[in-house]
Amino acid sequence: MSDLKIVFVTNNYTPYSGGVVSSIKAFADGLRNLGHSVYIVTLDFKNAPIEDCVIRLYCPLKFTYKNNPMAVPWHMKHTLERLFDTLKPDIVHVHHPFLLGLAAQEVCRKLSIPLIFTHHTQYDQYLHYIPISPFLTRPIVHKIVTSYCNYCDLVIAPSNTIKQYLKNCSIKAPLAVIPSPLLSIFAENMPQFELKKPSLTFTLLYVGRFTQEKNVTFLIDVMKKLGSNFRLQLVGYGYYQDELENYAYNNLKLTKKQVEFIYKPSKKQIAQLYRQADFFIFASTSETQGLVLVEAMAAGTPVIALNGPGQNDLIKDGENGFLVGNKEHMKDLISSIARDHKLFAKLQYGAWLSAQHFTIKILTKKLLYYYCNLLTKKDEASKELLNLL
Repeated sequence: MSDLKIVFVTNNYTPYSGGVVSSIKAFADGLRNLGHSVYIVTLDFKNAPIEDCVIRLYCPLKFTYKNNPMAVPWHMKHTLERLFDTLKPDIVHVHHPFLLGLAAQEVCRKLSIPLIFTHHTQYDQYLHYIPISPFLTRPIVHKIVTSYCNYCDLVIAPSNTIKQYLKNCSIKAPLAVIPSPLLSIFAENMPQFELKKPSLTFTLLYVGRFTQEKNVTFLIDVMKKLGSNFRLQLVGYGYYQDELENYAYNNLKLTKKQVEFIYKPSKKQIAQLYRQADFFIFASTSETQGLVLVEAMAAGTPVIALNGPGQNDLIKDGENGFLVGNKEHMKDLISSIARDHKLFAKLQYGAWLSAQHFTIKILTKKLLYYYCNLLTKKDEASKELLNLL
């Protein structure tokens, strides 16, 4: 199929960072490398950078909530309709079912543009951000998301576990599993496998936001159980950082040598931290994929994670890491692997090998296949309609 014009619509983009932003950036780069045009339509956050092919819609209300920039758009539907009339996209790919996502769906239906939605987030795991009881908001959010999915031409799940979850939610739209790809800086982190040699002090690493749903206190508790031969590096940012530091240093009496917080380093620095770490540990159960797990694996760093939907597709016990059921289980596994040099080496190679399946080139071609399939069906439907007239 000839070069396509694709519009990504997202409520979440730079200056934010995180899995959704990384996914959008990686797929946009991959599609452009294949000769297609990609525009990213998002909100006009305060202090947002100016970027090529990123269209920021006017937002009269801008504020900060829990250290995150927030923006409320104006006349979303009319603005998007004018924009789509100008750009004339072949495909609109939405990354959230609310705000811009809802407006984009209505406009796509009116203009007969194929609409794809990626279900990046388990929305019911984030209800604590809304100052209303989850007892009231959970069924409402569930109904909105289910209805939204059923009006899409295709819904993409980042993992098989999320695909099954969507099926259980009575989603009738076609479903496909396409994980988010690695950004180039992480995919190229270790082009050839290099074995990490066991050291006297093993470094445990977490990368992600410091928020309640990431369950970072679980990791700090595990560190407390491990003792002096281990240290934990917590890399990221978020409103929960002060509470986490207080919990580690004051409640558990851990030292800054045992637990180190590294605030919002560059992607280049994070890539280096992945290479230097011995284990990547993770305790969130709210992920749909957990892209940081793949980033760690690309550096040959095995992952030991609490069992969760985003981890199930990625982690193969005894091959690239382990899934655990509780803190004691995680502590015991880390301790035993640190003593078992043969298993440690096997897990490193398995992790590096697993990450090779998540390159931009491989996953972008898979996404493009579904784009082209939708457009072919649209063309066939148009021809059938013409024949009936």
